[in-house]
Amino acid sequence: MNLFKRSCLVAAAVLAAGFLGARSAPAADAPPAPAPGLPSDQLLTSPGSAAHRFDEFLYPMAERLKEAGEKLVRVRKWMAAKQVGGIVVSTERNFDWITAGGKDNVVWAQRESPVKVLIAADRLYLIADNIEGPRVTTEELDGLGYDWVRYPWYGKEADALKPLLKGKKILFDTVATAVAYGADPNTSIMDFQELYYPVTQGELKKYRWLGRKTAEILEKVAEVVRPGMTERDIQYLLAREMWYWDIFPTVILSAVDERFMNYRHPVVQGATLKKYCALNVCGRRWGLVVSTTRVLHFGTPPPELARAWELGPKVDAAMCDASKPGKTLGGVVDAAQGAYRKIGFPDEWKQHHQGGMILGLERLYLVPPGDKTKIVPGMVLAWNPTFQGAKFEDTVVVKEDGTLENLTPCIKWPTVDVTEGKTTYKVPGLMVRPVPEEAGSG
Repeated sequence: MNLFKRSCLVAAAVLAAGFLGARSAPAADAPPAPAPGLPSDQLLTSPGSAAHRFDEFLYPMAERLKEAGEKLVRVRKWMAAKQVGGIVVSTERNFDWITAGGKDNVVWAQRESPVKVLIAADRLYLIADNIEGPRVTTEELDGLGYDWVRYPWYGKEADALKPLLKGKKILFDTVATAVAYGADPNTSIMDFQELYYPVTQGELKKYRWLGRKTAEILEKVAEVVRPGMTERDIQYLLAREMWYWDIFPTVILSAVDERFMNYRHPVVQGATLKKYCALNVCGRRWGLVVSTTRVLHFGTPPPELARAWELGPKVDAAMCDASKPGKTLGGVVDAAQGAYRKIGFPDEWKQHHQGGMILGLERLYLVPPGDKTKIVPGMVLAWNPTFQGAKFEDTVVVKEDGTLENLTPCIKWPTVDVTEGKTTYKVPGLMVRPVPEEAGSG
């Protein structure tokens, strides 16, 4: 660059600095505060010390092998009792479950597994083509005892799997797979759901990490959210932080203002945040899913919202108190209906499902009134009562003594204490933050 051009650029920079300074430059003794950051910012400033790398030791292989062995014993005991010769696993969630967190998916949005597993009475088989087989056997199933039955990617899976099914009573974990192999879908379906609980100690360890980390992410993102951001901006921040910890965000509902008030499932559309914002996520790692919601408001909430956040926690606490071993899931919905009646809104429960069991799916199914499924120790639940524009949601595990352990705890988030029976429950409250000056002056 010649001297004349350089001089022009310098002069322009000085003029621009003077112009901006005359309008908005802070006093020399009061430098502007740095913008709040997020943990993943470390990747841009110091990638070698990025925090997420320090959790790679969380679940060593010896613990995973123990968990997988425990699950295989459960399955084979069930098979022997039902006189079943084999079970074909074709869903991602059941592959993850039986392999104690193995990762089989290539397409993240797909529920079906690109490979299949056959659990027989005396052997374990992986049915995979020459694309998926090498990685899955080496990185996901090493040490678990699976024999790879291979076929070329341009060939037919049935040519590899059918000979192994011949002469055996075989069950399948999806109707589609059963039909594809000529089985009666009315008598040949077995989903591992009835064997999921109690969760193993290995699963509980992973669940505790996953739940707390998800709660931390929501609290960190809540610190940086500002009016003027859009729902997509907030969605990006949530997804970015979750992926940083290798948590797949299966649901993000970062709705704002009227959209969160008006819709129970407000899928992101891009509205601009004024005052009210939901941080509602489901996240999956190791085949386990947590579900939780936190909500924040800038400035003093209007009376109708303050009322919702005063009354709504009573419903959540009533549901938690009803989640006792030996009781039924339908009984928890009954408790919700009773709590809604007590606060003067008897039909509010009809506006949105109240939640249910959770593990490899965001909910295994949505619990209807009258459901007879028994609650057992080691069952993982995610209730989510909603009330007049407010939502209360955490993932909990039922303990032997009848208490609940919140896997998605409020760390610094405000809580509302509600006493039901002999127990006081800490329900997530509404985070109220001051309106930023730049937003308030607009």
